[in-house]
Amino acid sequence: MSCLNKFIKLVFLIILPLFAISCKQRHSVNRDLIAIKSDSVPAPNAKKALSDSVNTKHLINSLPSGFVDLAMLDTTIQLDIRYVGTHNFTNKKLYPCSRCILKEEVARKLVKVDSLLKFKNLRLLVLDCYRPPDVQEQLWNSKPDPHYVMRPWKGSPHSRGIAVDVTLTDLTGNVQDMGSEYDEFSARSFYLSNEISSGAKNLRWILRSSMKQAGFIGIRTEWWHFQMGRKKDHPIQSIQFPCDGDEKD
Repeated sequence: MSCLNKFIKLVFLIILPLFAISCKQRHSVNRDLIAIKSDSVPAPNAKKALSDSVNTKHLINSLPSGFVDLAMLDTTIQLDIRYVGTHNFTNKKLYPCSRCILKEEVARKLVKVDSLLKFKNLRLLVLDCYRPPDVQEQLWNSKPDPHYVMRPWKGSPHSRGIAVDVTLTDLTGNVQDMGSEYDEFSARSFYLSNEISSGAKNLRWILRSSMKQAGFIGIRTEWWHFQMGRKKDHPIQSIQFPCDGDEKD
């Protein structure tokens, strides 16, 4: 009987470890299968996220070195690119889609201005950024007045990616009265015009002082126009608008 007990104990000592190893292996295999299954089934928004990632990469890669799409730095930035539609002084659609392309430093400074203005319960509304040379020529043909439109053979700072046209809104997006319309070619558009209300003068001062704080300079004849840097330091660029294929404004 003693020998039988010893035999039974020996069997248990041999079988139990083997059984434990087998269970552990089955658990490991099941866990790996679950992980593989989980990896093979996309999350609910994975397809959209992948699509957005591909579109973003395409937009970035289609721009020259040193240029960025403003919306990729700040998705909350407000855009109303006027030359996308016909709501502009030419009454023509001049851009294929709504993009604000700028030199990276200029774009980052613009985002900074928008942040500064929020403390004043205001925000930027971007009206124009990079402008292709052929569009500049169309603007000149529509309004050949060097007081308001840069001669195309001289090259606009817009065509160099260092200029923007902007206005102000409140925090809910309501456009503020700046004393004249954008691209209104009259004395009211002069920054220091005396033909506008005191409220409009104050808003122009807030806009210009905020832009100046970030390194932008304005011009005398257009309260909405600002640029950064000297034209001679930035060559004219011929950039094809990086539309994502789905957006046709």
